[in-house]
Amino acid sequence: MFKKIWLVMILFFAFSLLCFTALANDSVDKPIPQAQWTQEAKLVTAQSCAGEAGFAALDECFGIAWVYATRSAQTGVSYKTIVKQYSRALKKKPTPEREWILGLNFDGKRPKGWPAHLKWSKHKPHWEALLDGLDLWAAGKIQNPVPGANHFGGKMDEPGVTWKRVKPRSIVVFRNRFWSSKSS
Repeated sequence: MFKKIWLVMILFFAFSLLCFTALANDSVDKPIPQAQWTQEAKLVTAQSCAGEAGFAALDECFGIAWVYATRSAQTGVSYKTIVKQYSRALKKKPTPEREWILGLNFDGKRPKGWPAHLKWSKHKPHWEALLDGLDLWAAGKIQNPVPGANHFGGKMDEPGVTWKRVKPRSIVVFRNRFWSSKSS
């Protein structure tokens, strides 16, 4: 009898520990609070990624999304607001050749302003994969390819001496560079 009680207690403890670990990992791994992952947040992140890195650059897109999440956590500003403020690709008045970025949406139709010489049907699967990948990212299923980074941009955006370059974990060459403020 004593052995059965002891065994039940051990199993209960092990199960409790397993559940606690799963719950803790679930909340720790998510880059932003679930309540902030709205359809609009997903759309502006995907538009930003398409404009900043291209449709097929999923690793780089995840790095960009992680930077947005880091900046949101550091500043206390909502994730969606950070994306809109930070992304050069989401300018309110884009150049005519970049107007298509703001025309991207969930229906998968060719966006307004899409370059006439490019076939949307060739790029549509990449757009859909980007949308699906971002849901995995928001669920905490995608590891940060640029841990510690809280800034990204091109060579022309290179920040000053109070920043250090973060090298992506990916073997793929990224269009953007990633940095971390030395104070973070």
